[in-house]
Amino acid sequence: MVKEKLKDRFWRKQDWDEQIDRIIGLTNIARVTILFSLMLFSAFAMESRKLLQSLTEQNPSVVSELPQVMIYLQGFPIKVWFALYGVLVVIGVLYPSWQKQNRWETPNIAAVVDISMMVLLMHLLGGVSFGFGILVLPFLAVSCLLSYGRYPVLYASYASLLIIISLFMHHFPFTEDKNWLFSLFAGYALLVGGVIWCLC
Repeated sequence: MVKEKLKDRFWRKQDWDEQIDRIIGLTNIARVTILFSLMLFSAFAMESRKLLQSLTEQNPSVVSELPQVMIYLQGFPIKVWFALYGVLVVIGVLYPSWQKQNRWETPNIAAVVDISMMVLLMHLLGGVSFGFGILVLPFLAVSCLLSYGRYPVLYASYASLLIIISLFMHHFPFTEDKNWLFSLFAGYALLVGGVIWCLC
């Protein structure tokens, strides 16, 4: 009797729909948090520009000691990213149902946009070596929870492909000391190609 009640309780469609709505709400909170914290860091970097300029006038070697992220946060591409991601946040908050995958035939556009924007952020802020690539993982997990069928593997291979492209763009002129990168790229490309081949 108790087992039947538990079975009916855990597998009700209404409960699953409520959990999906909660996941979407938490994803929107994560988007807002990432956007506003990065905007705060960017404002801090912009305001500290005068201090940095006065330091460089006194000691020009200070520029080479500055964190690269501070320089990247002051650039024009990151401002464009803020604007695009701000539009995504507004759409996600005002119309949360666009994040649900209602059909089995098409991938979830919200998952593709989130993964693309996080990899673009990672690329704009200096690549994989600066640690912003970890922001891809929560959105990849959410896209797997909100999708059906084989789409989670497709999202993972899409994220891997974008990260490989970002790595390639950062390290393209391969020199003698970076020959190991070529074998790394080739291995990643074969892995992603194998996963996509298995999906087809």
